[in-house]
Amino acid sequence: YAAELLLDRDHLDKIHELLGAKGYLAAVPRRGRLLVGGVGGGIEGMKAFVAHARIEHDAAPAGDRISPVSLFVRDGAPTAVVGELQLIALAATQR
Repeated sequence: YAAELLLDRDHLDKIHELLGAKGYLAAVPRRGRLLVGGVGGGIEGMKAFVAHARIEHDAAPAGDRISPVSLFVRDGAPTAVVGELQLIALAATQR
C-alpha cells in the first residue's frame, strides 16, 4: 500500500533526491495513492497540497480512504503533521 511507503526510509530519501528539496509534504489520502510536493510553492503551495489531499480523501469510496492528513518529511522520515491551522500559524510568523 502507498501508506507503507511513508515508513520506507530509502523510498523517502529517493524522493528527497528527485525533488531536490530538504523537505516536502506527503499524504496518502486513498488506497494506492501517495502524494508528494507542496513545499516549493511556499505557504500557498502547501495550502493547495493540504486541500488537494483532503479532496482526494473525501472523494474516494469509503473502503479506499486512508487519511486526509499531510505530513512534512525531512531527513527520510515524517516529522510533523501539516494542516490548515499549522499553515496559518506559519504564515503569521513570516509577517
